Amino acid sequence: MATRDNLQKLDAPTLVPAATVPYIIWGDEESGFVNDLFHVMSKEMVVVTVTMPPGAAFSSSDRFRPYFNTHECLYVLEGHYTCQDPNTGELRSIGKGEMLLMRELQWHYGHNFGDSELRLLEVICPPANAAELKDHPRPQSAVPFDAKALADWPRGRGSEQRRLEKIGQGERLNAILGKKNPVLLEVLASTEKVGFAVARLRPGARSDVVSFPYDVMYHVEEGHLFVSDLDGGAYFHAGAGDCVFLPGGARHRLFNHEAETCVFDLGTAGSLDRHTVEA
Repeated sequence: MATRDNLQKLDAPTLVPAATVPYIIWGDEESGFVNDLFHVMSKEMVVVTVTMPPGAAFSSSDRFRPYFNTHECLYVLEGHYTCQDPNTGELRSIGKGEMLLMRELQWHYGHNFGDSELRLLEVICPPANAAELKDHPRPQSAVPFDAKALADWPRGRGSEQRRLEKIGQGERLNAILGKKNPVLLEVLASTEKVGFAVARLRPGARSDVVSFPYDVMYHVEEGHLFVSDLDGGAYFHAGAGDCVFLPGGARHRLFNHEAETCVFDLGTAGSLDRHTVEA
């Protein structure tokens, strides 16, 4: 049976077909159970699709502790996700195309209050080391709501900085990747540890030759994406649900040779401004 400890650590350009991604169970009777599909594990990043049926939820136990010294992007592919800070009662609900950004040392519990399966793409940078934080006390009970906000809503809405940072459809930052063959990125997160963007490549289009100084991954939502690894000579064809992993420094180019637009997600182990475009 596949476990996180025996997963292959990627260090070279790799196509990860959806059909080969192992299911790994997270949780126990106290915390609740979650299906994790591990697409990528490298020295700099972890990429997982979390699936939860309607009514499912997870919290924590002494062994399973959703509390990490990392930055995490949680992007909804299908369904609805509600994330809870058990210490403060802050809750954020997001639907398809929306994302939550969580920074270091953030307890988070999750719920699927919807009527359909939740599919949540999670990009974690760097990989979490739960053992380092095993002695940090976990919440003994979960606060069910933000009492200060609920006492005077909506006036209390902006009284404090939110730790669960919701990025909705209208809150994406536009950026262009490339010069001669520009690709529009809709950026949902870009921090010193993690970046996440959604992009489209129209039929027959290609990107410039680009590289990032840290590990990156491309996850296809719709259509087909072709990725050319210029240094190693590999040429990857990724369909819906597939991932392409590239280590830091890998020079590559994106193509769409199909008749439909490709919609893909870009995850990076650092901010999206740190990239190189070749003339």
